[in-house]
Amino acid sequence: GMGGTVSSYDETDFRAHLRGALLWTTRLVQADCKATITGNYRAERLTQPNQAGQNDQIGEPHGLVTAPDGRVFYIGRGGADSSQPVVTDWNNPDIGKGKGQVHVWDPKTGKVTLAGELTVFGNKGGGDELVKVEEGLLGIELDPAFEQNGWVYLHYTPHSGINRDTHMAERRVSRFTLDRATNKLDLGSEKVLLKWPVQIHSCCHAGGGMAWDSKGNLYIATGDNNSSGFSDGYSGNNPQPNFKGVSFADARRTAGNTNNLNGKILRIHPEPDGTYTLPEGNLFTGKETAEGGGKTRGEIYVMGVRNPARISVDKSTDTLYAGWVGPDAGAPSPTWGPAKYDTFAVITKASNRGWPYCMGNKQPYRDRN
Repeated sequence: GMGGTVSSYDETDFRAHLRGALLWTTRLVQADCKATITGNYRAERLTQPNQAGQNDQIGEPHGLVTAPDGRVFYIGRGGADSSQPVVTDWNNPDIGKGKGQVHVWDPKTGKVTLAGELTVFGNKGGGDELVKVEEGLLGIELDPAFEQNGWVYLHYTPHSGINRDTHMAERRVSRFTLDRATNKLDLGSEKVLLKWPVQIHSCCHAGGGMAWDSKGNLYIATGDNNSSGFSDGYSGNNPQPNFKGVSFADARRTAGNTNNLNGKILRIHPEPDGTYTLPEGNLFTGKETAEGGGKTRGEIYVMGVRNPARISVDKSTDTLYAGWVGPDAGAPSPTWGPAKYDTFAVITKASNRGWPYCMGNKQPYRDRN
């Protein structure tokens, strides 16, 4: 009866059970957080080790999705095999060049197929501030009608789109067609749905995750394209430093900007011809105007996010779940604002989550320079 009667409290097992619950919920005792019955679980390696000098089984892991027939599609961001040199000289046309790889594991055969490789900007590091990089092949999703059309959506930074003079690049979401008999991507089938500029002078915060809702809308998570430095771990809203006029320490130009697709969760409705339409209920229509031109992007569903690398949509409710890592400050500052808060959000409507103006329970940051 679990305490439903007076006599149940005479049971030794019940009293021990209740005492354990009270100790745990009051944090006097820490739970071990392990599987309840460890004998019910086992870890099984599905891929073989890579061959020397190759990423034939797995690249630099950055996401996966499962097809209805059980095949697992997983991506490598773009870091080359460790035996390959990393080009960090901006004068070299191959700076940051890597291979964003799509692998397929088939449960029927237990075998891995390298479905395709995209030439991306995203091989570890580069020059100047770019001592590491988070660009590359960032996200993968399969079309809701994948079993019929074989369409695969990839979120990536093509190496062909970098500008070595301005240290800018192009991020894009494209649709490719998979030959389902051979598990090979037709790289010539690319349909570019959406593209936008990103700075690549300084790392970080690329985001990358994607997800579908029940209405066939595609959600795309983008990071604020901003350096973690230059703000002492607080706001990330410092206009300096910059490279050729583009600040890489000011998330107001991205996450806080209604006319920029970085630091957002976008929502679009892909169409069969490779274009997209805008669903109703996004944060903006894209038609809001100001003197001298438009000031919003209609693709924005959520703005003011720092680095939402992974997102998920519950298709029974179309509720969006997203998490993003906070800045690095270990304690609040009376001068600059709150400490780091990591955020997990349950999002039911278009909204502004506040970064880089505030964090946590709507606690504001001070601007700086």
